[in-house]
Amino acid sequence: MTSGRKNFLSHETVVAGLRSLASQSFKRSGRTAAMGYLMLKAKEPSKGDAFELYSNGNDSVEPELKRFFRILPGTPLPDVNPFGQREGAIEFLAPGYERRGTYTHLYEGRNLNSLLEVSPTDGHFSIRIPDDAAEKIAELLGDKIPLKAAAAFLLRGEPFDDGVTDKDVVERFTSVFNLSDKEVNALFKNDALGFTFSEQKYDESLASLPPDLQPRSQSTSHATTARAAKELVPMAASSELDLVISDDVRRRICRAVASSKAVALVGAPGTAKSRLWAELLEEAVADPSLLGLDNPPSFVCYTAEIDWTARTLIGGYYPQEGGRLVFREGYLLQAIRDNQLFWIDEMNRADLDRVLGPVLTFLAGQSVDLGLTHLGGGDGADAPKSMVLMWAKGEKSGVKEDDDQRVYYVGSDWRLLGTYNNVDRGRVFPMGSALLRRWALVPVPPIDIAAFETLIAKITKLRAPVAKLLSAAYALHLEALSIGPAPFLDMARYVSKEAEASSDSTVTVLEKQLLQDAYILYMGQQLMRLDPDKREAFFDGLGGIFGHDLASEAASL
Repeated sequence: MTSGRKNFLSHETVVAGLRSLASQSFKRSGRTAAMGYLMLKAKEPSKGDAFELYSNGNDSVEPELKRFFRILPGTPLPDVNPFGQREGAIEFLAPGYERRGTYTHLYEGRNLNSLLEVSPTDGHFSIRIPDDAAEKIAELLGDKIPLKAAAAFLLRGEPFDDGVTDKDVVERFTSVFNLSDKEVNALFKNDALGFTFSEQKYDESLASLPPDLQPRSQSTSHATTARAAKELVPMAASSELDLVISDDVRRRICRAVASSKAVALVGAPGTAKSRLWAELLEEAVADPSLLGLDNPPSFVCYTAEIDWTARTLIGGYYPQEGGRLVFREGYLLQAIRDNQLFWIDEMNRADLDRVLGPVLTFLAGQSVDLGLTHLGGGDGADAPKSMVLMWAKGEKSGVKEDDDQRVYYVGSDWRLLGTYNNVDRGRVFPMGSALLRRWALVPVPPIDIAAFETLIAKITKLRAPVAKLLSAAYALHLEALSIGPAPFLDMARYVSKEAEASSDSTVTVLEKQLLQDAYILYMGQQLMRLDPDKREAFFDGLGGIFGHDLASEAASL
């Protein structure tokens, strides 16, 4: 190597470090604390010194978040918590984690507050990190962090001189994070990972991550529900809880599908609209008559996106060699070709009046001219064909073509299904009256408090005092904020996974902390929908349930 050349940890080393960290069985409460601790240690001027921390900007942990944990910049999930996994997958984080995931955990009763010396000061915090914080975080994690794996991942952007050794990398790691020998020994353990180097810095992009380390749900509009022909591996249940649906709602959905070609479930977030479709379609595989069908349904599901156009769903012309423009089917025509029902999830995320233009006429029972198979000439067998979308006798759908035309035919079993968030309909795209007339809209209201109490009682390891608080919170939100039970069930699972067994008749200190964390995680961003006239009474009620510190924090989001 040329003397003075800068080198970086190689791509293989960075990936190996991330994979090692993600494979650890750390407890959830410790994972968040470890990430916040390391960012605060990197922010610390020198060991033991107090410093000021704000919620955003250069005086927040935002620069440290970007430097150490941002591996997919410019994407909807730019940052990663590399310490273990959440629900079986590496955890990628939405923008704003510097406030949501670190700053808010400095409030009294939150996990970082109990580990550090924190003083609120004029809208920000004064912080000092005591020597024993690392030991406490290791206890929260349930194990120590592999030292070389952490260095391999977190120092991926650091330049090194020629001749660097493994010892040099570890020393750089302890220097960057202001770690004393005591802190290193308390929080980290030795591991066998070795370091290799490259002249190229690690490329922070999705393409650099192997499939097992990529976000489970990427920024994509396509989600397909499929069924294996036979069981090769045990399949996880979508939920340990039975779906709660009133007989009236179930009857309306089944009758709507039996009598209408386009049916949407309409309701607030968290009312299980998507799960309801999935379970009814699953039941219809065994009994198609449940939905008025002749054959077991196969279906494809796409989540609507703001950038959808008619090309996305119907299709459009794409250039080929020689200058010819060839028609390529969109999602909807592909589903018809494959004899699949077409399900659009979160319909109001797309401008469906524009996207489904030709389908409006089709849903009214008329055939639709789709244009030619290609543009740019051709003779004989290569001549362009006309394309038609039409309703056909018989229950099946598909495509037939001859020398002159291609026909997309739709049978009596085909349906257009959807879910529609009527709370957010004004914030994204409302549906025009012409499109609405083509749909049968089935309201799916939030379940009542009695049904919620029955449902939450089925969550294993959830103690009665916690269930009582969550039931009170659900009742409060039913009156003030239209939302279903899903976020509150997520809170219950969050607490039940981490809380320890107790015979106390009230919530424990740990359970209270977990409840506060869970509320911010699962409900925080919904609070912007509160009616301004109801805010004061709502947060008073919230404080009476979870404590006024949480209510104050939630009110500031």
